[in-house]
Amino acid sequence: MKYQIVVLGPEKDQFLSVFTEELSGRIDDIGLNSSSDVEILGPDAAHEIAWDGTPVGVWFGGTETSDQTDLDVLGKLLQETAPVLPVVNNLDHYQQLVPEVLHRINGHVWESADSTRDRIGGPRLITNILAILRLARAQRQALISYKRSDARGVAAQLFDKLSQRGYRPFLDMWSVESGVDFQNILWERMADLDLLIFLDSPNALTSRWVHEELARAHDVGLGVLQLVWPNHQRTRGTEFSDWIQLETSDFSRQTAGLDDILTDHTVAEVVAATERSRIRSLRARRLRVVTDLVDQAQDIGIEAAVLPVGPVVLYRSGSKVGRVFPFVGLPDALAIQQVEKSLLIEEVLPVRIIYSGLGIGVDWADHLEWLNGHNPTLSHWKSITHRIGGQGVVLR
Repeated sequence: MKYQIVVLGPEKDQFLSVFTEELSGRIDDIGLNSSSDVEILGPDAAHEIAWDGTPVGVWFGGTETSDQTDLDVLGKLLQETAPVLPVVNNLDHYQQLVPEVLHRINGHVWESADSTRDRIGGPRLITNILAILRLARAQRQALISYKRSDARGVAAQLFDKLSQRGYRPFLDMWSVESGVDFQNILWERMADLDLLIFLDSPNALTSRWVHEELARAHDVGLGVLQLVWPNHQRTRGTEFSDWIQLETSDFSRQTAGLDDILTDHTVAEVVAATERSRIRSLRARRLRVVTDLVDQAQDIGIEAAVLPVGPVVLYRSGSKVGRVFPFVGLPDALAIQQVEKSLLIEEVLPVRIIYSGLGIGVDWADHLEWLNGHNPTLSHWKSITHRIGGQGVVLR
């Protein structure tokens, strides 16, 4: 599975090459390969969209009549709550340039200038796409879960390779200062990770910590990529994860021993699989938060309009009554500042940030409570399924 961008709209052909060039450059800059990691699809390739991933739609609006195929794909994207970013040449005439189903979504603008960046709205459009995919360096995080006496070499190798790809990998030997309680920090960190990579070596589950890390990943809805050692059956209870069966030939020394590492070809396959698993994990976690909010809103007669970037807008009897910003992982002061900046140009409405409280540790909970006391925007909300803890979002 690749990161997929679906390009639609009456002006798509005019801006496709410019858009592709800039997006590819940004993708390459963050350590991914724009050829192998990203796929730009048109409406004719709609059958290739991976709906269990995180497809992002870009609608290049204009005055010409929209093709029905484009509209059908747009409708499917919105039905699946996939992000769609409308792009027009003049926001003053925004509603005349995009279909009615996009009227509630904030648009991007390009200018009639010589600069390619100006014509497609500069880096803002690309930045928002990367933000949706959480491809900013500081946001791509993974935990490598392993037993030291079995898989030290592969763990260190993956830490290095993922770091080169723009990840912040978490590994006990390098990620925690000496003298610090590793497990307490890990429990705090797991609520904010993108993915767990489980090195399923023969003795992995004899480690209490590996067992608890897997259980915790399952509880918080974290995606898992499982690397199964040669001549070893998948550990029972790990059926929820993506997995790769390794062979002895996948190891450089062909021993699969403590300090053996994967061949260049195999480690490249593992890194590619990491990206695929991460895509599915992010979509599932966002849907978990948004779905609970939508259900709770419907219970009290409020319509929740899910937007691609920023808030879920709440309506009662056709009028806006509030906005809620769903957050995958844990919000911090920077996230709150970014929300505040987006509020400066909008009307005053009740606003909340919501996030899953599962797995959050005492220290981080105290930090968020402190932030909440200094900024009323921050809140986390109790869902009807009781999977998300904390005080309620004010919807009434």
